[in-house]
Amino acid sequence: MEIVAALLALAGHGAFWIGVVNRLHALGWPRSCVKSLALAAYLACAALPAAFALHVYYRAGLTDPSGGWFWDASPFWRAYAVACWCILAITVVRGVWLQMTRANGQRLRDERARALLPAGPPRSQSVAGLRARCFARVPGNQIVAPQLVERTLVIAGLPAALRGTTLLHLSDLHFSGRIATDHFRRVVAAAAQAPADLVVLTGDLCDRAELIDEVASVLAPLRGRVGQYFILGNHDLRTRQVPRLRAAMTAAGWHDLGQQPILLDVHGARVLLAGDERPWFAPLAGWHESLGRGLAACDLAILAAHTPDRVTWARRRGFHLVLAGHTHGGQVCLPVVGPVLCPSWHGVRFAAGVFHLPPTLLHVSRGTASLFPLRWPCPPEVVRITRV
Repeated sequence: MEIVAALLALAGHGAFWIGVVNRLHALGWPRSCVKSLALAAYLACAALPAAFALHVYYRAGLTDPSGGWFWDASPFWRAYAVACWCILAITVVRGVWLQMTRANGQRLRDERARALLPAGPPRSQSVAGLRARCFARVPGNQIVAPQLVERTLVIAGLPAALRGTTLLHLSDLHFSGRIATDHFRRVVAAAAQAPADLVVLTGDLCDRAELIDEVASVLAPLRGRVGQYFILGNHDLRTRQVPRLRAAMTAAGWHDLGQQPILLDVHGARVLLAGDERPWFAPLAGWHESLGRGLAACDLAILAAHTPDRVTWARRRGFHLVLAGHTHGGQVCLPVVGPVLCPSWHGVRFAAGVFHLPPTLLHVSRGTASLFPLRWPCPPEVVRITRV
């Protein structure tokens, strides 16, 4: 019983500190600050159990425990153990409740997934660098095994003219040199075989400035019947050449939603596309006024946001659909537990998939690639959304 109680306390301890890390990465603070605080959280996660074990050892000794580890500990550590048990209980109850009440209801009418790419080169040949090649050999690693996921969504109250409208959602490409350019070209060519009215890319295009032109060149062939649109994410800041990245994408035929909302004619209906790059990029002057005019005039309002944390803001303004990424679906998902590391203020709640948060539908992509070269079992994806 003592061992079980200790393991439960350790699980609650881990849940707390991982939750801290998740929420740190949801903030728009400077990268160096977030990394330093996250490192401190990781160290606390590792060091506190060791400090507790040493404390109990020197306080009671291993050979003559008086009442078990809990009663042999000081009041501080007993209080911490109780807090860890409470955190674990809350985490489990919340997770079960969210699964039972996940309110996509009848909004997700159909979902199908298949391999996006035919059998190609071995994983180790589709990545570059020692670390990426080592991770690529991990059994079950899906880093270069993207899926084409087709989802049919019910968005109520829209004109009949928009029935059957299609949208291709990509996110989190992370051009960094760790994944071969040829792999991205194959992904884009395969995605282009799933025709859509709109193509939307929700940020984290590029991590290195020297790859900006390569990103634009690879993405240039991907086209929507009504157009192709992008926003930027936090990793795009790493290029330190954001204006150049925006200009390269624009020159390649992509429209920059981060600069200005766009009101489109789609099958005779008015569709508003807006981009929200906060908390990493502030809107330009006049953005809110332009957005307000577009919301008042449109039949369907779509927000492209890099993080799902922007859904609360979107709900207050009546957006019908929010497209987001940033979470990578957790990237590594454990049996039963599911995703663990998820950079969101909501933790793992919006890791991936469809969420009905009236009046808004939130669609969170697992991402089309990754910077960290390990996905298990959480394949990258390109999603084709059809509205009925």
